[in-house]
Amino acid sequence: MTSGDMEIVEIDDELDALSSLRMELTQLSTQASHSIYKVPKLLRDVNSKAYEPQIITIGPYHHGKDEYKPMEEVKLRYMQSLLARKPDVGLERYLSIIAGLEKKVRDCYAETIRFNVADFIKMLVLDGCFIIGLIGESTIHNDRTFPGLKWDLVLLENQIPFFVLCELFDLIQGPDQHTLLMRRVLDYFEYVFPGNVLYKPEKRSEEVKHILDLIHSNWCPSPHNISTATQASSITSFLIPTAAQLKDANVKFERKEYDRDSETFRESRGTTVFDVEFNQDNGVMSMPALVITDGTESLLRNLIAYEQFFPTHEPAPVTDYALLLDCLVNSSKDVQILSQHGIIQNFVSSDQAVADIVNRLTLKISHYVDNMMYVDIFNRINTHHKNRWNRAMAVYHRDYFSSPWAYVSFVAALVLLLLTAAQVVFAALQQFK
Repeated sequence: MTSGDMEIVEIDDELDALSSLRMELTQLSTQASHSIYKVPKLLRDVNSKAYEPQIITIGPYHHGKDEYKPMEEVKLRYMQSLLARKPDVGLERYLSIIAGLEKKVRDCYAETIRFNVADFIKMLVLDGCFIIGLIGESTIHNDRTFPGLKWDLVLLENQIPFFVLCELFDLIQGPDQHTLLMRRVLDYFEYVFPGNVLYKPEKRSEEVKHILDLIHSNWCPSPHNISTATQASSITSFLIPTAAQLKDANVKFERKEYDRDSETFRESRGTTVFDVEFNQDNGVMSMPALVITDGTESLLRNLIAYEQFFPTHEPAPVTDYALLLDCLVNSSKDVQILSQHGIIQNFVSSDQAVADIVNRLTLKISHYVDNMMYVDIFNRINTHHKNRWNRAMAVYHRDYFSSPWAYVSFVAALVLLLLTAAQVVFAALQQFK
């Protein structure tokens, strides 16, 4: 090979490398539009069932699997019902609207979608119309007919873009009714989430990525409501003692009641499960109740998995809350203490089962403390726990006032001591007279 031939080969190699790199950079630039992800393997390995649908698939990631085929007929029935209710809007209109969005929808998925165009459009129309029909029905009827369905609809891998729902809702309900759509979705999931799901009118439909994102943004505190007064760099420890250890340090637990007042419920105010407080003056830690059911782990794990894809500067409130729970709960004893105060409401098999659920939540996650919302609480709790006087008072209380009879004995002894002292004083006064 001559030197000229070698130069031509080198130039060809450079052009190939340039073309390949440009293609990869182009693909990278489209990742900004991704909003529907596959759960990372590290998280899936902890509990794979928490991320997989039980009865129904929404979107392409699990579509076509044999175990979910019975619900495909149900989707067809919902589509048939919608067509009957809106005879002026033919099936071809639904398909045409979604066909115009097909490329945009594909870009929302982080994984390559291998469905052909026709099958992909058909799936989106059936899934979207099923959800719209579902949220317009009686929740009690749905829960009885499709037990466990709600948990499937909040899985990270079981989503379709929210703008698809908006476009279909325009055909079914009328144009520009997206606020109504968001409210219906929140109403449908009202009792799935612990505490209030608060409708935040500042969230526009164009900003909503999918149902899980809508729930996350309305259930979690707004970024501007998360305290950043204490910087993460000044945190004394990324851990706090368990509930049992805090009890031994004279910390008292109280359940914080949810604000269900009609004027605040579903507005941008009200109590949520994240509203944890610690009063260092009296040692009282107040927390809203967390109901633990068979679906709680899946719900929290999918929200945490979703937060794993947030930019590092954005708050991750569910991850923060899970870390707080994991610190407080290390054994069935800790669950028992929190349950006695109504903070944990256990609807699973045992206290140990709850402890196992909580301890799995933070396994294999990436956690950034720059915007952690409990930094100040962690610092105050650790300061309180290190105070020897608090621990001494707790031991004294445990050893001498562990039962109501101990209090009665103490009061009786105190009264007897006071009477004896009074008698001595009285006798002394009589002598001096």
